[in-house]
Amino acid sequence: MQLSALLYPAEVEVDSIWQQANVFDDFRAGRASRARTLLIYTMSNSNETLQDISNKLSMQKSRIDYLLFINPSNFASEKRKFFKAFYEGQAYNPKYKYKKTHELFRKEENYLFFVKKLLAKSKNGTTIDLIHTEIKDQLLRIQLIRSIGTPKVTVTSRKLFGAVDSVVVKKITAEIKGQQKLFPQDGELFTQSELLTYARDFFARHGFVGWRADINIPGGPSVCRSNDKLVLFQAKSSYNRHMVDILLAHEILGHAQQEENAQQQSIPLFISGFGLYEPLHEGFALWQESKINPKLETRISLYYLAVYKAERASFYQTFCYLLQWLSLDDAYILTSRVKRGLIDTGQPGTWYKDKLYYEGYEFIKKLNKTDKKIVARAKFDTRYFNDFKQLVT
Repeated sequence: MQLSALLYPAEVEVDSIWQQANVFDDFRAGRASRARTLLIYTMSNSNETLQDISNKLSMQKSRIDYLLFINPSNFASEKRKFFKAFYEGQAYNPKYKYKKTHELFRKEENYLFFVKKLLAKSKNGTTIDLIHTEIKDQLLRIQLIRSIGTPKVTVTSRKLFGAVDSVVVKKITAEIKGQQKLFPQDGELFTQSELLTYARDFFARHGFVGWRADINIPGGPSVCRSNDKLVLFQAKSSYNRHMVDILLAHEILGHAQQEENAQQQSIPLFISGFGLYEPLHEGFALWQESKINPKLETRISLYYLAVYKAERASFYQTFCYLLQWLSLDDAYILTSRVKRGLIDTGQPGTWYKDKLYYEGYEFIKKLNKTDKKIVARAKFDTRYFNDFKQLVT
């Protein structure tokens, strides 16, 4: 496959923006109730190149971040209700609340429709096909964000992240059967302030200049926000040191390292992530984590099983299922992860993203050393790995 056009794209001719108003009429037709605003794109001349489009799509990808919206605002209070009922011998399924998202990203969506219609006039080719792939991905992400807190979130997350494979479920169920106490419960403990000091020292030792650490909102997972050079830790009363080391290896030596390396790429979408980049993104972080975490494969297997169980069971039933392997608190945290996006967690449904940890790591394990180094330097879809690796600088 010839992909050099991504680096040196030909120009796509565009008539005067006023003559292109019919582009918006097309996709606005029949949707008056949604009151879309006609977006006027300012262009410095009468054409926009594929490089311009790629740059804009890359900037949009960074903004369309579902992690900013997927965590419930009432996580802490619902957790207290759950365990109060649990200790009283009753089943309670949390009722989560979320930010309103149904009107978000209209401007970004309009631009995607604009480019899609614009490129329909161009001859098919590798570069055009790849841009269409990215447009489809971003439209799915917008649809997913707007479905958070609605019954549609399970369907939309499956469209983006893919379905669970029953063959994989059978395989990993057999592998972890009989295992117990999968995460360490003893050892040195950090308070939140000790954790943050330890993280800052870690950044300095490994040369991550300008990076900061903080505690996430209640219910928010540990996450790396590369644009802000910020690592947010899950809010807990204390932290096991070994688990902190694992987390830092994952978030800093994995995600942060890949993000900083990606900034050097000449292809814009390799920086923000082309297509469904999450399997490689998580897979590389897990590979870094595996160097100090002997139970990594069991942990991500449980993520996969939790998604499988949650898509066909309630929160409480999923929680009880995970107690085979986890402590009460760990079982609750994992159940809440795979039930994110839902308001009524008593209904079957899940957030499919958490199965990608297993899939990404399985992909990374099969790569040779050279290919693993390529993954460390760019973010892109596994389906295009063999094509894209020649372009990673």
